[in-house]
Amino acid sequence: MRHPQFLGPPLAILLLLLVTVSVGAAPRAVDVVVDGKKPADYVATRQGQAWAVVIGIDEYENLPRLKYAVADARSVAALLEKQGFHVATLYNAQATQQAVLNELGDKLVERVGEGDRVAIFFAGHGETRKVKSGKEMGYLLPVNGEQEALAGTSLSMGLIKELSDALPSKHVLFLVDVCYGGVAGQQFRSLPPMTEAYLKTITRERGRQLITAGGAEQQAMEGPEWGHSVFTHYLLEGLGKGLADLNDDGIIPASELYSYLDSRVFAAAQLKGHQQRPELWAMAAEKGEFVFTPRAAVSRDLAVRPEKPAQVPSGSKPGRQDEKTASDQGQRKVFVNGSRLTETDIASLERAYGVPVQPGRYWYDKTSGLWGQEGGALAGQIHPGLNLGGPLRADASQGNTGVFINGRELPMQEVQFLQQLGPVFPGRYWMNAQGVGGMEGGPAIFNVGAAIAAQQKKGGGMGSGYNRTTPGGHLGSDGNCSYYFDPQSGSSVMSGNCE
Repeated sequence: MRHPQFLGPPLAILLLLLVTVSVGAAPRAVDVVVDGKKPADYVATRQGQAWAVVIGIDEYENLPRLKYAVADARSVAALLEKQGFHVATLYNAQATQQAVLNELGDKLVERVGEGDRVAIFFAGHGETRKVKSGKEMGYLLPVNGEQEALAGTSLSMGLIKELSDALPSKHVLFLVDVCYGGVAGQQFRSLPPMTEAYLKTITRERGRQLITAGGAEQQAMEGPEWGHSVFTHYLLEGLGKGLADLNDDGIIPASELYSYLDSRVFAAAQLKGHQQRPELWAMAAEKGEFVFTPRAAVSRDLAVRPEKPAQVPSGSKPGRQDEKTASDQGQRKVFVNGSRLTETDIASLERAYGVPVQPGRYWYDKTSGLWGQEGGALAGQIHPGLNLGGPLRADASQGNTGVFINGRELPMQEVQFLQQLGPVFPGRYWMNAQGVGGMEGGPAIFNVGAAIAAQQKKGGGMGSGYNRTTPGGHLGSDGNCSYYFDPQSGSSVMSGNCE
């Protein structure tokens, strides 16, 4: 069932740094080219029209009322319309069993073509029942559904599979904001690498996929802090802001969307003392995937909640060209994030901090106040939000760890230090000047400052090993190598000195 509202224990600050239960960040794929085209351009040539049916039910006739299901559905419908989908909606009393069957089994069949794609979103109640054979069967409940008469008043997973198979479209994706089981298909957890062969396969073959908000024994959270369910909140963030484009290639296949939702929803639920982890299922043997192509996906480097918008100071010209064209007569050459500072800027810094600013090239993180020499690791911290230099580059420290904070990829020496506080896994994170942060687009899930203070209070001990089991898998470290293991998929991530 979908949980009307979850009231958990007070929000606790996690002292483990960058702990997530995802299988890590997706490999970078911005340079993948298919038949001379970038992924988004290639996908556009392989897709027909986009269709969607969006269903949301708060006011059930025979079941507890929900608070955010219709709001969730309306927001999803608006988002899909902006992305070019033809959207049909069924809200509350409109969403009877017969109306849903007519929409999916009759109207859609007539509308869609063989090269089209169809997304079906459902927010409401769901049930999982065991049949006499011992197998589980999942059900979605329309507005007139009855828990005591599921077979005759609801939509079984078997029926949903039949309806999707009957659609002539190439790709069908069910986004079900319900925690339930009994899905007839193959479950996936790992994210496939983006390659030319993979992209050709998922766009060529048919595909029938389903993403649920959680498993059979879980409940889907919704609450005022999101104004939606937690699943829909991150669905909107992922597709609307492009945050689910984990490898920055301009497209979001269903498997990549799932990987994003899995990490965000699980982390948010854990902070509430709740267990909820989305699931991805393939309901057909073919390997095709539904692919979203957001028209105006926001760069994830701009979604890290900066204290102030990044601005280039007056008198500065962004880029290395400044170094060649600016007059050097009696002026120090000080560059921050690729932009040369004026003498006025330099003088202001020296007055504020009482130390001379040496000529050179530096990076500066406006969100956290951290800084260092260009190509080097963290050297110190000053006030955040200063109007210095251009945007922070991902390669500012020439890191190659896959761990990004506020858009900067950390070098190994920084990651090794952080591993002394707890396990560190590849991913993209935001962090403020107090050391509080979380995954990009997500809530706070760690506090570096508190972790360091706690270790200092214990008198050090920042190299000891540990091994602990969480609802999402096993975490451990021997003081040098940190690892995460997912027993369900067999997938694992290791970081640090793991030779």
